[in-house]
Amino acid sequence: MPFVCPDPCTELWIVYAQASRAHKPATAQLLDLAHECERIQDLEDVLDLVFTRGFVEAHLRTVCWWETPCGTRVPNGRTVSEVVASGSGHCAEHALKLVIADVPTALWVRYVYTHTPRAHTATQRIRLERTHEHLAHVTNDVFARGYLPARVRACVYWEAPCGRRVSEVASVCELLAAGEGTCEDRALRLIIGECAL
Repeated sequence: MPFVCPDPCTELWIVYAQASRAHKPATAQLLDLAHECERIQDLEDVLDLVFTRGFVEAHLRTVCWWETPCGTRVPNGRTVSEVVASGSGHCAEHALKLVIADVPTALWVRYVYTHTPRAHTATQRIRLERTHEHLAHVTNDVFARGYLPARVRACVYWEAPCGRRVSEVASVCELLAAGEGTCEDRALRLIIGECAL
């Protein structure tokens, strides 16, 4: 039997899907909108409430969006009643997700072959996992997935977009915070030298 949403909706269950805490369990929260009925019309109003009450730090406002429990993005202009009637947010098990991209979830890498300088370089986005703490972890992942043949492992090194050499012990978070590897135009360069076979 489908859920019937009262009009106006006075309760909304949400869960915070924070990128920096992706490996930790998330807890659903009930927002009591009964006293806010005059002000709360759509999900944009709910966001204002979340930030006004301090549930999420204000500086993260520009990196937040709503998703259904199955991951479909929900426009901020949808009314709370529409969202609940569609099956999201009416209980803890079907809580509406507030996605907070407080840390980058991907690193952009450009493969540069030094022995074929005229060849086109390929650029790839690598999804970050909690195990990607240092650049060496990303390098190992590139080879483990077969993106490069194992025989060239000893012939690779990293460069920043500006050409500065980057050590494999460099922190992935610090590189991203400095704006390196955050987008296709600022991709870190994995330099592949010519190996003696």
